[in-house]
Amino acid sequence: MIANALPTITPFNIGLLPADLTGWFHLPDDHPHAGQVEKLPMQCYLIALPRRTVLVDAPAYEFPGDNSMLLPEFVGRTASLLAAAGTPSEAITDVIITHPHLDHTVGLVRPVKNPSTPIFPNARHYLNIKDWENLSTMEEIERRPLQVLQR
Repeated sequence: MIANALPTITPFNIGLLPADLTGWFHLPDDHPHAGQVEKLPMQCYLIALPRRTVLVDAPAYEFPGDNSMLLPEFVGRTASLLAAAGTPSEAITDVIITHPHLDHTVGLVRPVKNPSTPIFPNARHYLNIKDWENLSTMEEIERRPLQVLQR
């Protein structure tokens, strides 16, 4: 009898992103949380299956030359955290991109400023078809990593 291996799910937190709740959720001025800024974790998840190694999102938040975008709690790119935990980039077989915001996609390619190389070269990348179809409407910094993958 062959034992079934259970999946292992490992969360990784790369830092805390300050979120202006009023702007994000279009809160009216009289809302109890209007004007409140919360620090939200930027996370990805590694799912180890018997024959697949799945990454859900690939956050990074490093923007060369723009200190206003750097996070004080930034602990590292997704790939470096995975490698430190024993999973090299080449071992990832699938990447699920939940949505195409830059805090979910910047860690998919290198370098950040002028991306040209996928970080997970052996992976198949998944993103909702409507998001792929709307690449042209995205901000350039959000569009660039996805264009590298599309090639």
